[in-house]
Amino acid sequence: MKKLLAKKKKEPEMVSPPSLDSFPDFTKKEIFTQGQLIDDLLGRYIQADKINFDFLKVKIDKIKRIYIVGAGTDYSCAVFGAYNFEVLLDIIAVPIALGEFVYSNPILDKNTLVVLIGESGSVQKRIEGSGARLIRIMDFSDSKSDIVLNYKTLGRIPTASYSLKLTALAMLALYFGEKNQVITPLYVKIATQMLRGLKNKIKSILSQEYIIHEIAGALDSDRLLFTGTNVDYAVAVYAGELLQSEKCISSSIPLSQLNSEYRDNFSIIALASNLDFYNLIGSADDFRLKIVSSGVSAFDENTLTYDESIPLLNPILSSVAIQMIAYVKQNG
Repeated sequence: MKKLLAKKKKEPEMVSPPSLDSFPDFTKKEIFTQGQLIDDLLGRYIQADKINFDFLKVKIDKIKRIYIVGAGTDYSCAVFGAYNFEVLLDIIAVPIALGEFVYSNPILDKNTLVVLIGESGSVQKRIEGSGARLIRIMDFSDSKSDIVLNYKTLGRIPTASYSLKLTALAMLALYFGEKNQVITPLYVKIATQMLRGLKNKIKSILSQEYIIHEIAGALDSDRLLFTGTNVDYAVAVYAGELLQSEKCISSSIPLSQLNSEYRDNFSIIALASNLDFYNLIGSADDFRLKIVSSGVSAFDENTLTYDESIPLLNPILSSVAIQMIAYVKQNG
């Protein structure tokens, strides 16, 4: 009689818990390591200065409208993406809050592309059977039709995850812009090289930690209002959510809607990622703070300046400055 041997039960694989390294908490770690996380994302989708999203299998020349859908701070990403998609793809692009997309009546057909930031069964169900194409930008996914960030936020506020989503949207705009023959391969090559330079530019911003502490301390108002135009308004939306707390009313408004009532009742922080947008802000001295790229040559005590990249990528850098200000204010 054969001896029956019991199969040895396989021990579960041990997964090491995330480490703080030398950081006091995960929020600060995410802020300071996001440059490398962006580099890792670029490494997966860029080869020899060529962005490779061919696996998405979207014929962009057949697309007539694009909806970019997100909830919470992801909606701010959608606003950023929509501005850049219209400029680089020459296609109507609409940012829309996730709940509004599900419960409104968007035009959905074979000429529609939906870019979903995150995961939502409701959005997928809304699209089902319409013929519309769907691209998801996901933290993690096994699907070969998703853009995957390979990162999950552990900190209290979305920092690195936000920058990664902006980077993914920027790459997507460049990829489709070239496919639609709106921008040239040379432009894309230069832009991808600029993407590679984000790591060092982020490092440069964070090297001003002491100055950012001083600035955050000066923002002692309990009513903050962030403003900007175009892609800078997208970051203003993000900043308004990030600085909101029990002790502070924080919001955002497009620069075009900023009037004397807001100026009298809020401490206003203005964002300008290039000279044209800075000229719209003008020389107003009632802004508590201006966060601008070095391309505007504005250096005074009420201005936080970061190293200039290109208009497409400058908002990623201004968002890093916002993250540090939010972190300092929330941690005293």
